[in-house]
Amino acid sequence: MEDKSLFVVKKCLLILLLLTSYHVVNAQKIAVKTNLVADATLSPNLGLEIVASNHWSFCFNGTVRQWDYPFDNMEFTIIKPQVKYWFQRPLCRFYMGLDLVYVDNDIKIKNTGYKGDAKGAGVLVGYNWILSNHWNLEVGLGVGAVYANQYKYEGERGDFELNYKKWLPVPTSCAVSIVYIIK
Repeated sequence: MEDKSLFVVKKCLLILLLLTSYHVVNAQKIAVKTNLVADATLSPNLGLEIVASNHWSFCFNGTVRQWDYPFDNMEFTIIKPQVKYWFQRPLCRFYMGLDLVYVDNDIKIKNTGYKGDAKGAGVLVGYNWILSNHWNLEVGLGVGAVYANQYKYEGERGDFELNYKKWLPVPTSCAVSIVYIIK
């Protein structure tokens, strides 16, 4: 399952590279961001947003947490490409959009572990406040559905037993982000 996660990450990075190679020349703005909600859960994350036109932008968000803390045992990778429609102008005020979600997780509760992945999509809405020429504050919320494959194991990754494979309604995004506009 670990090779599958790495393959998906490489595939998403290739798609992002292809998108950015076309739009970097024509883009008016490029921004990097971090989600403070994820940061509060000690989950490092980074987003790259590229303005594509007067009302559209593409965003690629990634969160990786591949280590355990003394107070929890969670490892996961989240990849979320998004397309946003801005009602005023990009990176300013209200937007709505679509996001795709891929999650690879390994969560351990006491002696029982849950390993799996989820793929899905959702809709999102948000608002972006301009703080200065280069700094913004963005809030966003998304809901959608994912198809989850979850396996259960006992001890240190013993025998995997299918826990469930099903569609689940989920929040696809919950963000309060600090945004730095590069260009």
